[in-house]
Amino acid sequence: MALKRRQAKIGAAFIVVAFAAAFLSMTFTSEYTAYVLGTVVVSAIAILSLNLLMGYAGQVSLGQAAFVGIGAFAAAQFADWNVPFPLTIILGALLAALVAAIVGLPSLRIRGLQVAATTLAFGAVAQYFLFARPWTTNSGQVTVNRPHVIATDKAVLLTGLVGLLVILIIDRQIRHSRIGRAFFSVRDREDTAAARGVKVGPTKLQAYAFSGLYAGIAGGLFAYLLQTVSAPSFTVFTSLGYVAAVVIGGLGSWSGAIVSGAVFASIQQLLSGIARYVPIIEAGLLTTTPVLRPEGLGYILNRAVFIPLPAFKSEKREELELSRAIELIAPPKRPLSLSVPTRSLLIAKDVGVRFGGLVALHDVSMEVRRGEIVGLIGPNGAGKSTFFNAVGGFVKPNTGSIHYRGKDLLALPTHARAGLGIARTFQQVGLSGAQAVCENMMFAQHQLAIEYGLTSALLSTPDMRKVERQLQTRARAALEVIGLTDYTEERVLNLSHGNQRLAEVAAAISTGPELLMLDEPFAGVGPEESEQLAERLTELRAELDLTILVIEHDVPLVASLCSYIYCFAEGGMLAEGSPDEVQNNPDVISTYIGEPLAKEAAGA
Repeated sequence: MALKRRQAKIGAAFIVVAFAAAFLSMTFTSEYTAYVLGTVVVSAIAILSLNLLMGYAGQVSLGQAAFVGIGAFAAAQFADWNVPFPLTIILGALLAALVAAIVGLPSLRIRGLQVAATTLAFGAVAQYFLFARPWTTNSGQVTVNRPHVIATDKAVLLTGLVGLLVILIIDRQIRHSRIGRAFFSVRDREDTAAARGVKVGPTKLQAYAFSGLYAGIAGGLFAYLLQTVSAPSFTVFTSLGYVAAVVIGGLGSWSGAIVSGAVFASIQQLLSGIARYVPIIEAGLLTTTPVLRPEGLGYILNRAVFIPLPAFKSEKREELELSRAIELIAPPKRPLSLSVPTRSLLIAKDVGVRFGGLVALHDVSMEVRRGEIVGLIGPNGAGKSTFFNAVGGFVKPNTGSIHYRGKDLLALPTHARAGLGIARTFQQVGLSGAQAVCENMMFAQHQLAIEYGLTSALLSTPDMRKVERQLQTRARAALEVIGLTDYTEERVLNLSHGNQRLAEVAAAISTGPELLMLDEPFAGVGPEESEQLAERLTELRAELDLTILVIEHDVPLVASLCSYIYCFAEGGMLAEGSPDEVQNNPDVISTYIGEPLAKEAAGA
């Protein structure tokens, strides 16, 4: 976190210096130079809009220029209706945000190339139909009359710089709040995001809306800068140019997006001789950048500018003792646990799941009692992970019921179940590999940050800052409890597989769960690390008053760790009981563990 804070401070300092220099230089700037710089600012804002959507939220848009066009045409129309400036730009941006959210609706049901095709189609419709209708334009273009306050190109440039500064501030507030972390979580893995309490669908639409808002502001500034608005300014190829700039700048890098956009916009305005070749240059860089430097221009800027500069004095933080760390991540008080005390946390009855003609689970009944570590074993394809997904809300059972602390889980959406005190890990490590360990701890605590909303996040209110400090403390505490404090600033992808598993467990316990569901936590982990993790889980059960349900194939390890075991086979319950009872069950021996392992377990 310290490195991120340092880069953020240095980046903020550069922004302040750059804007101060720009404002001061305007005294000596010609109108033509102001016009060129104005196009650079408009391009930068438009590309930032796509960077938020693609880089933060992982949603593809191949029709981003259409949203810029909506902002431009709307601002022109509002100006024609004598709406005062700058309300024209604000209203146009809000309209673009609304349209962008509507265009984003298909992303609730489809993903990837299908979403890209949908946005591309909208871009084409906007270019050839919406922007060519009589209600949009007369004789091919709309003329925009500047009010006296922005009568010159210099004044428009100043307005654009102020708009860019405001957007950069908003963008920063989004990145460093639960809003941005929800975007990042959805980008990396939607199932993990939902398990952490993120409302995946609304989060996608929110990203589209913010992206449309940025684009609409760019469009309004464009309208006042050029004083004419026409469809050829917002083509599909313009959108593809924005995509190229975002990828070349580095997905998610605001600095890379601004610089790449500024370079291409400057070439088009100042080097008219090669301006026609800009699309070819963009295509070439778009092809080579993911191969040579996947992180993009933003990575180079960070390495060459931000990191080598002297560090700011880091704030001192008290060292957390293990006992204090345990207190900090203990399960919070939840009303349901007080009003409905139950002996068993999780009760499943006659659960059945079908995928078409395939029966994944049938007539599964089991319970997980408070304070126990319960094992779930069985051959591959037996339905163990399907049962986990049914509890988590990723799969809807066709029959049966699942209750947690007396509450019907099947009546709740996926994101709502995290707030009940359920945390889980996944077969494939459910962390963001490109992010630092500490950032993943913050991602995991989304459900605990619901105390502040969008307005508080954008305004950085005292309540928001208080919650963020609490989350950071919990993140540090979870890493202390698991023993990963030495890797706080390390990117997850640089960790060993064993430490990645530990980091995922740390992320899960940072939320203060009562039921911890671990899906093959020992997979790919060496024998020594497995034993250490098993010992730590046993300690955590007592220290944090946890109840643990674990899927694992290593039968001796499960037998040493768990007090009760369920064995699945072919989607049904094969056996249940104490470790000795299950290991000596003839059906379990013949179907799953085999004679040699049974004899080894008996000898042990």
